Amino acid sequence: MSLALCLLASGCAHRVQDVFQPLAVVPTDTSRITMLVVTTRKPSDDRGTLYSGDRGTAISLNSVEVSIPPDRNRKIGEVQWP
Repeated sequence: MSLALCLLASGCAHRVQDVFQPLAVVPTDTSRITMLVVTTRKPSDDRGTLYSGDRGTAISLNSVEVSIPPDRNRKIGEVQWP
């Protein structure tokens, strides 16, 4: 029963779009973390989506810089979407 509820609830969630768009102005009071992304997914032509859901023909490597707002501007443990 609980498994069915979990599957049903996950189907209602929506995908957030364009979260990888570069910012025109980078805030100065954020922490920045560089992450190495390794995947076998096919690269996307859309700048807001790094990879598509399709399998690629090779391993793709990418470096992504993520900015984290200061503690005073966010709730710790929650993701803030643009």
